[in-house]
Amino acid sequence: MSQSFKLLAREEFKDKVFARDNYKCLVCGEPAVDAHHILERDLFDDDGFYLENGASVCNACHIRAEMTLITVEELRALAGIKVPALPAGIYSTDVVDKWGNYILPNGTRMRGPLFYDDGCQKILGKAGLLDSFSERVKYPQTKHLPISPGRSKDDGIIADLSQLVGHECVASEKGDGENWTMYRGPGNCHARSLDGRDHWTRSSAKQFHAGIEGDIPEGWRVSTENMFAMHSIYYPQTPLLWGLSIWNERNVSLPYDETLEWFNLLNITPAPLLWRGVFTMKIAEELAASLDVEKQEGFVVRRVDEIPYSMFGKRLAKWVRSGHVQTDDHWMHGEVKKNGIIYP
Repeated sequence: MSQSFKLLAREEFKDKVFARDNYKCLVCGEPAVDAHHILERDLFDDDGFYLENGASVCNACHIRAEMTLITVEELRALAGIKVPALPAGIYSTDVVDKWGNYILPNGTRMRGPLFYDDGCQKILGKAGLLDSFSERVKYPQTKHLPISPGRSKDDGIIADLSQLVGHECVASEKGDGENWTMYRGPGNCHARSLDGRDHWTRSSAKQFHAGIEGDIPEGWRVSTENMFAMHSIYYPQTPLLWGLSIWNERNVSLPYDETLEWFNLLNITPAPLLWRGVFTMKIAEELAASLDVEKQEGFVVRRVDEIPYSMFGKRLAKWVRSGHVQTDDHWMHGEVKKNGIIYP
């Protein structure tokens, strides 16, 4: 988190939330019974016991808040929270429910990291909201390794390396492009932003999707990097898409070797492989030293076995060069230069 918040012990969290809210339910004014986590604590690396993530509620309103029938925004407003505590990967501009599921302007929701957890499934099922979810999923933010020099103030750092260190991993080059996700069905593809805006630099990626969408299993998605346009690095020769991962209907990223088999079937070039073996931080330092940072943004390391969406922030991390310009969508608003695309 870019903002500094004080992490509290469990009982201290309850006491301080109740005291701030005058020991009353913020919604109905009845005596407070629970200190509700506005965003589910499992979304946080540290359990999220922050005053800026708490709201006093009675039993009835607690259930409604868990069911997301009382929104995150409503609770923050009632608690007077101007700057909320947020887990890594969720930003102040994101509209999400208590479970970290994204909410689109039309009310449709997208599956977040906890969607398939039993608690989330049970409570949203009770609320009758499971049918309101789109099959589309926003590609999660990749956390930085502790030694990564290119992180910005809003970027998350992987706090626990135990899911990487000592495990078989692969390191692939990080492409300086635009995230591009594809599903089964005509036109069923999108950039990370999911705002529906069109741009001429996405035309080739859309045409590619049109040729393979029938081969993507129902409920699966293919995550790639669209390398068509130059962002901060010019690529004189590059495939249109760099394959990143393939996700099944349970929102699990397939094991690396199985992913390569699917990329071969779909005629997608995987992101360039730099290394494979048992990961250590010494390996990370050696990989970083081996890069040509004038031509390479960095690398991404991931476990070779499957990665559930909820484990993405623990089994995958990146190293980014110092001073790398995070262009996001801003590159589209100026003069766009095309990379040297190699078409099959």
